[in-house]
Amino acid sequence: MKKAIAGKKTAQRNAIYSPKLWRDSYPPGVATTLGEPEAEDLASYLELAAEQHRYDPAVTLCLPGGVTSSLHYAQLQQMSDHFAAYLKHSLKLEKGDRVAVMLPNTLAYPVVMWGVLKAGCVLVNVNPLYTARELQHQLVDSGARLLVAFERFLFKAQQGISGTDVKATVSVGVGDLMPSRRRALVTAMQVFSGNAKPKGFEVWTLVSALARGAKTARKKPFREALTGDDLACLQYTGGTTGVSKGAELTHRNLLTNVRQALAMLDAMPDADLRCFLHALPLYHSFSFMLCVGGLSLGANNVLVPSPRPISNLRSAFEQFEFDAMGGVNTLFVKLLEQDWFIQNPPADMQVAIAGGAALHDTVARTWMKVVGVELLQGYGLTETSPVVAVNPPGMYAKRGFVGFPVPDTEVDIVDEQGKSVPLGEQGELLVKGPQVMRGYWQQPDGTQQVLTDGWLRTGDVAVMDEQGRLRIVDRLKDVILVSGFNVFPNEVEDAITKHQDVVDVGVIGVPDDDTGEAVWAFVVARTPDLETDAVVAWCRQLMTNYKVPVRVEIVNELPTSTVGKVLRRELKQWVLQGRYD
Repeated sequence: MKKAIAGKKTAQRNAIYSPKLWRDSYPPGVATTLGEPEAEDLASYLELAAEQHRYDPAVTLCLPGGVTSSLHYAQLQQMSDHFAAYLKHSLKLEKGDRVAVMLPNTLAYPVVMWGVLKAGCVLVNVNPLYTARELQHQLVDSGARLLVAFERFLFKAQQGISGTDVKATVSVGVGDLMPSRRRALVTAMQVFSGNAKPKGFEVWTLVSALARGAKTARKKPFREALTGDDLACLQYTGGTTGVSKGAELTHRNLLTNVRQALAMLDAMPDADLRCFLHALPLYHSFSFMLCVGGLSLGANNVLVPSPRPISNLRSAFEQFEFDAMGGVNTLFVKLLEQDWFIQNPPADMQVAIAGGAALHDTVARTWMKVVGVELLQGYGLTETSPVVAVNPPGMYAKRGFVGFPVPDTEVDIVDEQGKSVPLGEQGELLVKGPQVMRGYWQQPDGTQQVLTDGWLRTGDVAVMDEQGRLRIVDRLKDVILVSGFNVFPNEVEDAITKHQDVVDVGVIGVPDDDTGEAVWAFVVARTPDLETDAVVAWCRQLMTNYKVPVRVEIVNELPTSTVGKVLRRELKQWVLQGRYD
């Protein structure tokens, strides 16, 4: 594979998968290549929007009970300045030092994120639901010097920083940065459950950190000189090899990817995206990119702390006229089950993008029927900052395809020997472009496994059509081998969700003495009357015999990640644990 990525093989691949193929298919208005950015680093890029939209709302927190609070761009700019000054002068952090941020969607997140970037430090996003052990692993691996943690998780933070390089902890409350009366109301509501501050655990509060930074911001310089090559973020991922590691994303990686994604929206010349809904956690690469994109447009970015249960989103949809949103298949499935959403769909929605997992065809069709706007599917990886391809708005998307590679992106599809396969044939997707990560943090062997001459092995099986659209068949590691035949879980899942009584499904391969592996399906039913035999019979109508599940289990819910992606590895654990002997 590695030899196929260099020299003559590169030229051969590009002859088949030339960027001209998809560039010629771009709709009018979409640039085939990006020009020079107005700023070289992400912090300066956001400042341009802040100066232009100073007194427009930048971020708004919308809590499940309906309480909202906003920061306008001038406030966000000033507070992030103060946080940057705090990092530089109170904590003496230097350029390149890592700052771990373990926060749900709150007003504090964009303040801290932008402040970290301004100070020239490196943002390390941490899932707030991590255990103390998982937190400790990420802190040790990243070498973080500061941990910014949600106040309800301080017991976990205290345990997690043990044996790490963390020199200080900043505590963030859900009501921080709100007006005093609203903060008191939110505190009384106890929006988040959890433990109080551990005794004897020395922490800064975010309010005190900002106050300290405000005292020095005018007296001492705090802005670090940055270039596009400077590291901006360590985004941890299972990666293409399954081991948690930090993808090194530079300012150029992230800034370019935001511009690439926004360029595809130029297919809508009359679009005016002024209000974004962010229901997915901002520590996830997809949601992070959407939020930065929304801020760069001067939009109001409405943050919902958690979309679980889905009723948490009702207040946001009732109070705001959303122009754009992102989500995963599961989120859209759950929205389309709610009477309050179906009866009052967002009337001003212009762009809705699905990523992070395969979008089921029935979900896309139902969304179009209910909302009146096509649900666009995109594709990306944490290692690509994250967007690789997207269906441009305004074009009727080819069902099952994730769209065209974004501007300035090269792709290739290769066989097991690393040779480009013909158009229309399946192979592993390779990606090259300015959004591809620098490598895995302190993992030269892991980097070498997936990166050669700038080409990233994605670990995904893909197909490209004659117009240059990509279709992601499945993850290589999830392919089920039945009697020598490849079965792709995505295909089976898509077929099963077409059944009117199925809400969601997860498909895995289970070891089998006769066929090597057997297809199992775990189904969430819409009604209690759905029988497993009916699911099998349905599959036999749509797929050849070896793809039909040999076993179907009806379950109340599927294990999902924090962004709603079905965790197939957890389903495999269910089987290994003997739940279904």
